[in-house]
Amino acid sequence: MLSKLFSRSAILAALTGMLVFGSPAAEAKTQIHIFIGLPGFPHWYGPGYYGPHYRWRLTCAEGRRIVDRRDYDRVRAIDCRPRYYYYRASKAGRWYIVGLDSVTGRIVSVKRD
Repeated sequence: MLSKLFSRSAILAALTGMLVFGSPAAEAKTQIHIFIGLPGFPHWYGPGYYGPHYRWRLTCAEGRRIVDRRDYDRVRAIDCRPRYYYYRASKAGRWYIVGLDSVTGRIVSVKRD
């Protein structure tokens, strides 16, 4: 009698476990991407990565920060069309028009305003 009881409870526990834990698990669709690279190399995924394509030029805001870090104050964008960005900025109390190469990030021209 005791053996019948254990076998019935064991079968019942096995069936319950199969129903609860035997159901197929939902497939997770989560993707995590971590990109590490160096600027200037062909597939650098960093601040310039937008969508499926690599953005190979600076944004207007990134250019403004570059000019600001070169000891210019009150930097304002004048023209941010491709290739060269132009900013109006002051330095030592004088106003300048600063031209920045949008690809290399170098200051290419400084004219007194």
